[in-house]
Amino acid sequence: MAENYYELILDGDEKVARAYLEGFLKGKNIRSGVLFCKDHHICSEHHVLGINFTHGHTHVICLAGIRAAIRSALKRVPDELPLKLASERAIRAIVFPFKFNTFTRDIGVTLKRMFHNPPKGVMIGDFEEHEEIDPDARGVEQYAPLHDFRYHGSGTVTGNVEQVLFFHKKMKEAEFVDVGDVRLEF
Repeated sequence: MAENYYELILDGDEKVARAYLEGFLKGKNIRSGVLFCKDHHICSEHHVLGINFTHGHTHVICLAGIRAAIRSALKRVPDELPLKLASERAIRAIVFPFKFNTFTRDIGVTLKRMFHNPPKGVMIGDFEEHEEIDPDARGVEQYAPLHDFRYHGSGTVTGNVEQVLFFHKKMKEAEFVDVGDVRLEF
């Protein structure tokens, strides 16, 4: 991960936190580098099976260079707004697992291209791919569970926070790819 990111946990209503931070960012003309975890389905140890047990908390990821400005803004929150910084910690890595399985050559070619040429700042680890070709099965696919082509495997994705989230979205949209939750590691 080339750029350093932090997870900030804000204590207070999510709508208030979002409105306050978005207004602050817009006023400072900051257009990137701050992400609300809920918008990207990012899980940390506070999220189990998609249930947020820290009711009243908002999880935000931000670039290290923006962190000081956000901290300063949160110190100036008016007393009538119940919003404060509950905790913060450096993100060591952002990662998600995936697996895939297709019996279609065209989709296999598309998936290979995606896995072998990820966006800049994205690394695919623990990658296993298998391509199986059985010429004797050609033409019987419609009538039996036998296929002349199969491309399957699995791996994990890590790298730059914003690029990994972009790639996660792209992979979720791809056919025959099962994408796991994005997890933060501290």
